[in-house]
Order: sequence, then structure tokens, then C-alpha cells
Amino acid sequence: MELIIGGHGSNLKKLKELASKLGIEDNVYFVGMLSREKIIEYYNKSDVFILSSNFESFGVVIIEALSQGLPVISTICGGPESLIDNENGILVSKDCVEEMVLAMKSMKKNYNQYDRVEIRNKTLNEYGENNITSILIKLYREVVKH
Repeated sequence: MELIIGGHGSNLKKLKELASKLGIEDNVYFVGMLSREKIIEYYNKSDVFILSSNFESFGVVIIEALSQGLPVISTICGGPESLIDNENGILVSKDCVEEMVLAMKSMKKNYNQYDRVEIRNKTLNEYGENNITSILIKLYREVVKH
């Protein structure tokens, strides 16, 4: 099992130290900032996407992960609550390590209940280009009328 952590930030040094302290540094990879192509590549190689933010206004990265069929574990932090349900993932409280651990164990144990094809199709139907374009055209027409 591997944990791949993308991006960078103020906690990077602490995370590396924690991985070393826990003796799991051989299974944790810090890959830094990623291009769009690399992100898709990592999504396709992954089984689960985890977001542990304290604040997300919408959750574009969650939509990206779901659009690749990945189930998601995320903190309740503003945006993910409207995107994640029992069919595509698990929500946990912010700053609650115990809940995150339980969610990860639950995801591993019950992984078969997540249908990656269904997750992908549902996400693309709701947030894909065709649907979003239709919604925007309708909105623009309403605005122009007034």
C-alpha cells in the first residue's frame, strides 16, 4: 500500500518528519506540484482520493477525482458535503485524526461497494461539459431577458 501526497505547503516538512517517525517513509511519496497530465495519471493509478482540507469552497479536485471513478474520503470543510454521498465516498470531521483513520479502514474493508464506473458516469453527467454548458446557456438567456 502506498500513500501519494501531491502539492506543497506549510505542512510538508511536518508530514515528511511524521512519515519518518512512523517508519512508513518507504510507502509515502511526496510528489510536489503536478501538471494536469500527471494528476490524471495519478488518479488512474489510485484506488482512493483523500482530501483533508480545513476549507474548500467547492472542491474541484474532488470533482476531478470522482470524474476518474475514484471514491473520495474528505473532511467536512465547506464544499465536499455537496459532492460526496454514501455511493462515492466518506465524509469526516476536520482535524479529527481518529475519524480519518476509521474512514480509511472502512474504505479498505468495503471497497467493493464503490462502483468506479457508476461514480465516473454520475459525475460526468452532473458536472461534465455538456451539462454545465446547458446550465450556463440557460442562465445567460435568463439574464439577457431581464
